[in-house]
Amino acid sequence: LLSRRQRQMCIRDSYDIIATLVAYCSYNIDSSNGFTVSEIMEVAEDFEIKKIVSQGVDKLAALMDELCELNILRKNNENRYLFARHNFIQMLGKDKSEIDDKLIQYLGE
Repeated sequence: LLSRRQRQMCIRDSYDIIATLVAYCSYNIDSSNGFTVSEIMEVAEDFEIKKIVSQGVDKLAALMDELCELNILRKNNENRYLFARHNFIQMLGKDKSEIDDKLIQYLGE
């Protein structure tokens, strides 16, 4: 069994990965409307990020909704997610290559 602290760390890691996936999509997919859970999952699958892929689309959606509650993401009327503020993407990485490098670190995790 995982301790409460270990569970919290896993959730925080998932949040960081999801935010990085949204940043990756923001840089690489032309959509000012945001991204669907399925689009985010596809990128997680492409990068073989097991921590996200193994949880499935429903869990990913729940985590993304939690990020909305934390005002990191927001969901529009079309159920598409995007950053609540533009500066969040800049905090994750100063440019596309930093986001790419960060996602590569999660490869296979």
